[in-house]
Amino acid sequence: MQNLYQKVKNHFSRYTNADVVYIAGDTLFLSESAAMSYGTGAVKAIRRNNIESLNTENQNTSHSLTVEEIGAMTYSQLKSKVAEFGIVAEDMKKETLKDALLTFVK
Repeated sequence: MQNLYQKVKNHFSRYTNADVVYIAGDTLFLSESAAMSYGTGAVKAIRRNNIESLNTENQNTSHSLTVEEIGAMTYSQLKSKVAEFGIVAEDMKKETLKDALLTFVK
């Protein structure tokens, strides 16, 4: 089975006009709304010029966020961090994302 990095790389080689792909769980989507509707877990946008971040994320196991940093995050920042770490949250409410992130870093 292909890893996520390879799936994204193949996606961009097939869809030469696409500059972004949305990931929910381990499934790729062409639009954010499709990923939110049909995907599982947090939605993450990967840009064509930044697919190497998927490769380094898999190698980086350091989660150096503090409780204070998480508490000060905006909804967008929480959503982004949850997606970055591949955390599956119950829903996309701010408090749920915050709790999921706090549980993950502890």
